[in-house]
Amino acid sequence: MTIPANPETFVDILSQPPQSRFKRIAIAPGDRAGIGYEITVQALTEPSIRQLLTRTIVVVYAHAGLWQRAIELFAPSVTTSRVLSAENALEPGQIYLVDPGVFIDMHRFVPGQMDASCASCAYQALM
Repeated sequence: MTIPANPETFVDILSQPPQSRFKRIAIAPGDRAGIGYEITVQALTEPSIRQLLTRTIVVVYAHAGLWQRAIELFAPSVTTSRVLSAENALEPGQIYLVDPGVFIDMHRFVPGQMDASCASCAYQALM
């Protein structure tokens, strides 16, 4: 940690909760009818990305069922912890999932096929 020139600022930094000292990144894989989920889970397995994640709190905003399916198909080594909001994501090095709560019929869902419920899920993740 770099010590600021102003000692009062340093005291302010130390008084913050530890989780606020880490970088945070939010990821929205986009419309599941596209390739965003697959690309995201595969990227999270890359060694250079994994190294960055050790110092970062990562929150993915995605449909839980679709996210799990993408992990099973493309990156089984990726693990996530489901939280209600990004405020509950506290530990660096972990990947947290916030589900926007949009219903998608997993039995009718076809990867790569346009679907209004998938577009709605992507939109709600960004709101």
